[in-house]
Amino acid sequence: ADRWEVTPPLPVDERDYCYNTSEEYGIMSAAYAYALTKELKYAEKVAKFLRYFMDEDNGYPKKKKGCSQSYVQEGHFFQHLAIPYDIIHDAGVLTADDHRGIEKSFRIYMDILDHHLQRGHISNWLLSEITGALYCALAIQDMERALRFVYGTGGSIYQLKYGLFNDGWWHECSVGYNTWVSSMYIHTAHALLPFGYNLLHTHFRIPFNDEVN
Repeated sequence: ADRWEVTPPLPVDERDYCYNTSEEYGIMSAAYAYALTKELKYAEKVAKFLRYFMDEDNGYPKKKKGCSQSYVQEGHFFQHLAIPYDIIHDAGVLTADDHRGIEKSFRIYMDILDHHLQRGHISNWLLSEITGALYCALAIQDMERALRFVYGTGGSIYQLKYGLFNDGWWHECSVGYNTWVSSMYIHTAHALLPFGYNLLHTHFRIPFNDEVN
């Protein structure tokens, strides 16, 4: 967290995305450091980064591409934007304009994913993207959007019901992917508990199809 240097995104004509994906380690480190120490210097670093990220000219509203990799990493990246934002939300380092700008960026991401999910595909990649959108919705306390990404078309429960096989997560059958997917479901269930939704003890019917697309 101390070593992390907060820099603005490169201009649009130099790079079509905002930050290298690895930047998420810096913002998460600073957020956790603030949570543990309550030292405002760490919260201020997170706030500075979020201001750069939501910049109208060179940030996410302009580029609509947060990180340097594919959309699966974009989902992870937004998970690691929503969590730090939530951690520093009441630290006193964000202005009303900052909150509005962050919400705008989060809603752009959620709108893109909402459209993408209408195609009905199933994959661990999509679950990463959905979890990012869910965290964004919870961070701005928009329960309509949060429940859309959990229960709606293509959402978390849709992925679970139609992507689950008796030998693991969809057709890839990779232990690493299965544990990763499991962790995202556990985090999702835990995040929803304060809002009165208990997925941990909910049963869902699953299909017994031979394949999934």
